[in-house]
This record gives sequence, structure tokens and C-alpha cells, in this order.
Amino acid sequence: MNANRIPARPQAPLNLPRTYQEPPVELPKQEVKVHKSQRPINLDCALAKLLQSLENFSAVGTVEIHREVDGRPDVRSLPLTISILGGQIRSEIDLRRVEEGLKLDDQFATMRQIGVNQLVTITLPKVSTYSVLVPAARSYISHNLPLADVPGLIRVASRVAGQETIHGKVYSKFDLEMLYNTDDRVKVEWWAKPENKDQPEFLKFIREGSSIVVRFKTYQMAPPPAASYEVPNDYRKYADMDLLMQAITVAQTPLGKVKPINTEQTFRARFNNDRRGQ
Repeated sequence: MNANRIPARPQAPLNLPRTYQEPPVELPKQEVKVHKSQRPINLDCALAKLLQSLENFSAVGTVEIHREVDGRPDVRSLPLTISILGGQIRSEIDLRRVEEGLKLDDQFATMRQIGVNQLVTITLPKVSTYSVLVPAARSYISHNLPLADVPGLIRVASRVAGQETIHGKVYSKFDLEMLYNTDDRVKVEWWAKPENKDQPEFLKFIREGSSIVVRFKTYQMAPPPAASYEVPNDYRKYADMDLLMQAITVAQTPLGKVKPINTEQTFRARFNNDRRGQ
């Protein structure tokens, strides 16, 4: 050890001034509105709920879809027949009886071009399923019915709105609200003749940015027989409507006419071969 070496002086910690920080600026609180997307209306189930007092019946009318496209009103119409028997629901869209001047939705216009003139939907709430049948192709698809659309689980609140005259006819008007177990609400206007309030001449389902109007022309208290609410045994099942429509299109080509499509797998194979050959 070197005696002449002066030991180092311990250094005291530096007492540096603290950096000045301005108090945080409190921004005004803003309310954030979360817009919940609207569930599509299952029209068959909604009509079954609203017309449940009629029990077993069949009605013929039209469905009008009102909305705005590029700031202009746009109306698309479809002929509709709906029947209910013991809680089973059958609806039919017959594109062969589209009235003069009615404008079809693009999807149905495309179907009509490939020869699909009729769609039948069979809804069985008790087993929570619905099937869409294409009689021209003797084919169908089937899916589970969401629990929220089961008519027995939909609640309806109603209020008498009085009487109004439209085109010289007097109607009794009721304001309704359909309450779903998903917290969705759908406002409905019910218009009927005063002497027959249980059979509305038209119903208006009001949604944000659009509305659906169902106009009834005739009612019959004799629905189709029970067999009409079943899928025929000789109908071919497809996984979805796109595959079914593609199968119909392919069947109309020379390839499809040489050898009919027997299974969905056969269609998939042909479709993939066509793509590889392009």
C-alpha cells in the first residue's frame, strides 16, 4: 500500500433540481356511442308471431323492401305466400307471378335468369331448423334456426294508434314493437280494416335506413296439408345456396347435360377441374 496516496473522497449524491412538470390537462369527456349492428329480420318467424291469433291459415301478398341507394329511394318487390299449420311455417316466393312493373332484388333476378322461379322455405320452430327448397332443381339447403327467431320467444308490445284514411279507405292502426332475447327491437305498424283487425292488410317493419312492407291480398283459413311442411325424400341436399346455384348453372352447360350431377362431391370435382383448365 502506498502511504503517500490520498484516499479518494466519497462523493455525495448530486442534489439536482427536479424537472418541472405541468399538471396534466384534463380533456372534456366525450360520450362514445357504439352502434350495434342490426340483426336481419327472419320475416317468416316475425309474421308467424304477429299473426298467431289466426292459428292455421294461408295468406297471399307481396313483400316490398324500401331503402335508399345513392340518396334515392329504391323499392324491390316479391310475391309471397305464407302458411302456418300447428306452428310449422311454409313460405313461397313464386317469381313466375311477378306483377308488371315490380322491380326484383338483384339476388332473385339472378335466380330467375338461371331458371329458378320458385323458392320454398319450411321453418320448424319446435326443432329449430329451417330449409330452403328449390323445386326446379329438386334440391334444398337446411340450417339451424337461431333461438332468437323462435316465435314463442319473441315478445310483442302494442299500442292503439287510432284510425287513418288511406286512398279513401279507413284503417285501424296499431303501433307494435317486437322484442327479441338479443335485446334487438323492431318497430312495426299494423294496418287493418276496423271490422277485421286480426287480419292486417299491410304491415310495415321499420329498421334504421330501411323498411319492409308486407301487403296481404287474401286470407284463407285452410292451409296446405301437413306433407307440404316436409322436405320431399327425393330432394338433394347442399351445404349452402351458393353451391346449389352453381350446380344448377353447371347442369345447364354441355358438360352438365352429358352426365347429370348426382352428388355435391361430383360438382366440386367438376368445378375444380374447370378452374385448373382455365
